[in-house]
Formats: sequence, structure tokens, C-alpha cells
Amino acid sequence: MVLVAVTLALRLAVLPVEAGLAYSIFFPGLAVTVFLCGVGPGLLFVALAAPASAFIFIAPYWNFKELSLVLPRMGFFVASALAILEVIYYFQRKAAQQQRRLQDEITQNLLLKSAGERQQVLIDSIDDDDGIARARSFESAPEIDGLILIQDPPSALAKGDNVEVEIIDVSGVDRNAKISLS
Repeated sequence: MVLVAVTLALRLAVLPVEAGLAYSIFFPGLAVTVFLCGVGPGLLFVALAAPASAFIFIAPYWNFKELSLVLPRMGFFVASALAILEVIYYFQRKAAQQQRRLQDEITQNLLLKSAGERQQVLIDSIDDDDGIARARSFESAPEIDGLILIQDPPSALAKGDNVEVEIIDVSGVDRNAKISLS
């Protein structure tokens, strides 16, 4: 992985091998990796950085002859790195949830402005079980913009019909409407 190699090269350029601090430079590299690439590459970063740093920066240098000296430090690095990874991932999820909430709020506020408007819609489906006709306006894509839901549609209404509706209110990203009588 490129970021592990860059971080390792940076560590070798800044401090001699014997300087200690075997894992300290890898924490910022991990943060950058998780932030830019996600959890999977972050786990790969930890899996590559832990043995590479132990091999190069923990005495006896450039070998694994003294595993009893290497394993506790490597274990501490892995545990710390996984904790950092989880914290970054947690905050990324929270930011994404907040962004979705804000986007839904903006969408709902925009849709609320359409209450009372009359629109020509195309009937996509009629569900006799729940008494709702699902429609869309001609400028809307239902996968993105939501649907127009018509409660208790007339029995003469069929899929593919073009009708005028009045928007009553908003429910999430869907708009509730009734057939216009004028």
C-alpha cells in the first residue's frame, strides 16, 4: 500500500532506525488512510504497518529474532490503531447521518412550498389494498424526488392515466394529494 510505504519512507528520512518511536509516525498515516479511503484500507494499513515497523524499528533491528520484545509493542500499536480507526469511522458515520438529515429537511421544506399547488401527474400504480394511487409529476423522477400519493382514488382511475391533483401536504419526500375537481 502506497501510504504505508510513504509513511515508512518519511520515518526513515526523519529519524534514524535506532531513535525509537517505532509506531508514532504510522498513526497520522492511518488517520489519512481511513479518512480518504475508508475502513478496509485502514485495516490493511494496520496489517502492513505493524509488522513492517516492528521488523525495522524495534531491536534487534531488521529481524524478528526476539519476538518477545516485538509482540507486546506490536499488539499495543494494533489495539491503538483499531481504536483510532473506530473513532474516525464513527465520526464519518455521524457526519453522513447529519448530512442526510439536513438534506431531507431541505427537501421537505421545498416540498412543503408545493402544498396547495395543482399539478398534472401520471398514475404509476394503484394499490387496492391500501387505497392509494402512486403518481409522479412530469418533471419528477420517483427514485429521486419521491412520489405523489393519492388517497382513496376514484374507481375509474387506471395506471397510465393523466390527472390533475392538488398537493395537500408532505410526508417525508412524498407528497399527499387529492384529485382536483375543477
